[in-house]
Amino acid sequence: MRIAGRGPATSGPTSCRPRSASRCVRELAELGCGEVVLIGGEAYLRNDFILIIRAIREAGMACTMTTGGLNLTQERAEAMIEAGIGSVTFSIDGLEATHDRLRGVQGSWQRVRGDAADPRGRRQDRSNTQINALTRHELLPLFELLADEGIHSWQLQITVPHGNAADHPEILLQPHMFIDIFATLEQVLDRCEARKVRLWPGNNLGYFGPRAAPAAVAAQALAAARPGCR
Repeated sequence: MRIAGRGPATSGPTSCRPRSASRCVRELAELGCGEVVLIGGEAYLRNDFILIIRAIREAGMACTMTTGGLNLTQERAEAMIEAGIGSVTFSIDGLEATHDRLRGVQGSWQRVRGDAADPRGRRQDRSNTQINALTRHELLPLFELLADEGIHSWQLQITVPHGNAADHPEILLQPHMFIDIFATLEQVLDRCEARKVRLWPGNNLGYFGPRAAPAAVAAQALAAARPGCR
């Protein structure tokens, strides 16, 4: 559920208005959704963010969030917990220089790794990473760093031409790069298995590489464990 948007200045507001957000929560509950993941921009910068979490929980659905972690203060984290947030997944797109370049904020990599510990006071236990022209050679060292920090799940997805990537096409993957990427992903799968980390392939990554079966099986197992989120 996107409740904080980001796009070109000429495109107008892209975030969900308060009344629309409340209606969306009701409709998701009526459809039988078991979990709502809040994304942005940065969802927690909305004035009604806590109200949305409460509405989701009161409707009987789990509420989680994906965030870059920048400016996620202790006060906001505590309010999220009180409102019923279940877990937070932190976006880490490459090693430090790459992540900061993609985010456009110097120091954002250090913030998400240092200040953005799990809001319940633990180290982060899950993460997600974009695969693009800048991060494609950093997947293996980034995985080892995240595994050392104790993550149990890692989602990978391909960067699409939206937001920053829409303005900077040099970030986007080119077709010839995918051969090497799938070779790298084969190594990533082996390291995930060795370090007991679950790999969750994003829906735009697909299952068409040489190790399609292991990735698909992993995704199906996670979907079966979370039947309300399909």
